[in-house]
Amino acid sequence: MKKNLKKLTSVVLAAGMLTSVAAVGLSAAAAEAGVLKVASISDIQYSSAHTDSSYVDGDLLIGQSAAMLDAAIESISASDADIVVVTGDLTADGTQASHNYVAGQLAELETAGKQVYVIPGDKDVSESGVNTGAITKAQFATTYADFGYTEAGANKSGASYMVAPKAGFNLIMLDTVAADGMGAVPAADLTWATAAAQAASGVTVAASPTPHAEILKVAKDILAARDITLEITEFT
Repeated sequence: MKKNLKKLTSVVLAAGMLTSVAAVGLSAAAAEAGVLKVASISDIQYSSAHTDSSYVDGDLLIGQSAAMLDAAIESISASDADIVVVTGDLTADGTQASHNYVAGQLAELETAGKQVYVIPGDKDVSESGVNTGAITKAQFATTYADFGYTEAGANKSGASYMVAPKAGFNLIMLDTVAADGMGAVPAADLTWATAAAQAASGVTVAASPTPHAEILKVAKDILAARDITLEITEFT
């Protein structure tokens, strides 16, 4: 999906929520920063162990994930999107082989002139406890170094990081992978991200109505207690 993000400034927030299916969030400061066009990919669910196109896992078409990723890359490459955010569950099994494949495919987007930013989902890293054979968050950051982590430099906390993809915009990629597999923001990351959000005049988050907007309505009061104003824009 792609949204034209007009008259939005300072902090752009992309966070994997609970199941790591996430929306792109935007944080507004006092002055306009022009337009940032964002394309979003989530739940690629690639598995190097299951490349047969007929393979399914429940309602997940794992065997078709490579073809669907190729189609998404082709569509986004031909679009006028400025950046691409990939918000979790890049793989179905979290193995290094699966991540290497996805990283190689995402490199095609950067060749097409689209800067790509990634964040892990619960299936991507071992810390969630979902996939025992998955790589660690540190290995994830190394594997996807060219997709946000190197650009962030020291401006990161754990697997979370912040970059400036375009003048007037900052992008926070927030890790929500927790040991129970359900999702939570690590305390250190939350403190770090809160400081970044407080530096802006407020946060506007674009999210799908269910379940993300519903979750955000609960978060709104929590953020208010931290002196952060949250506005929610629903899209379908």
